[in-house]
Amino acid sequence: MQKNKTASAFTRVYARIRPGGLLRFSPLRRAYIAAYFFYKRFFEDPFWSLSKRHPEFFTGNILDVGANIGYTASVFAGAAANPHTKIYAF
Repeated sequence: MQKNKTASAFTRVYARIRPGGLLRFSPLRRAYIAAYFFYKRFFEDPFWSLSKRHPEFFTGNILDVGANIGYTASVFAGAAANPHTKIYAF
């Protein structure tokens, strides 16, 4: 239940700041991205624990279609077992 309340709070804050254009300001945009990565990691991420348990899944080239601001692509990049692995985020 607490998880849903926190997720809902993040969503409400985003819905209020986005239309006002506040994310055009660099410090606010960086703060938003940090908060978004925190939110994704602790509330919505199905890949982080998988990448830690099975880094062998993340070899070769990886496509992240619908990457938004790149959270999942950054998880994949951190999990890549091969230094030559390329992550393509669209």
